[in-house]
Amino acid sequence: MIGRKVSPAAAQRAIDVDLLLVLFALLTAVEILRQSGYLDLIVAVTVSRFTTTRAFALALIALSGVLASLVTNDVTLFIVIPFTVVASRFSDFDVEDAVVLEIVATNLVGCLTPLGNPQNLFVFHRSGWSAAHFMRVMLPFVIWSIPVCSPRCFFSAARG
Repeated sequence: MIGRKVSPAAAQRAIDVDLLLVLFALLTAVEILRQSGYLDLIVAVTVSRFTTTRAFALALIALSGVLASLVTNDVTLFIVIPFTVVASRFSDFDVEDAVVLEIVATNLVGCLTPLGNPQNLFVFHRSGWSAAHFMRVMLPFVIWSIPVCSPRCFFSAARG
């Protein structure tokens, strides 16, 4: 035991096997979709519904934010990033910039809600606040952080 601060039994109890299994199942499902060709089909149909890559990139970024307000930011990124990578083969946008903006949107909007990230779940649970109060407290921080995602950065993600 290093430093005698945490016993092996306490360390073992800290491992959330259920969460690890859920993440494994999610990653496996995404990989099965990718290998089966269904992800390509879904992406191709989705891309064909947009007239410009800019609108498509904006929709992906907005989707990232919306999903992050409903599930944790990590789960959102496990879903959206594979979709974006496949979509880059069907459309003319810079996948790296789009992924960076999706990560920013996911983390920015995700910090607004109790479900957005694991830290928020902890703070929400310990605070005893209602979800509405939690969001009112977090809103100024989210608004203050918005300039990080500048229009120039967004427009570099979509070429046309």
